[in-house]
Amino acid sequence: MAVYAHRLASDGFGTVGAGGYHYRILAALDEFGVAGRAELGRRCSWPRCRPRTGRP
Repeated sequence: MAVYAHRLASDGFGTVGAGGYHYRILAALDEFGVAGRAELGRRCSWPRCRPRTGRP
C-alpha cells in the first residue's frame, strides 16, 4: 500500500515538475504556518549549507 501511495504522489507531483522536496515544504507550511527559509530548513530537517556568495 505504501509503495502504491508513493507512486501516486510521485506521479502527481511529477506532472507539474515538483517532487518530494516540494511536498515537505508544503506540509511544513500547512502544519506550522508561514516561516522563513532557515526555519523551514529546521522543520524539514534539511542539512545546513553555506550561504551563496555569488562567486563560483
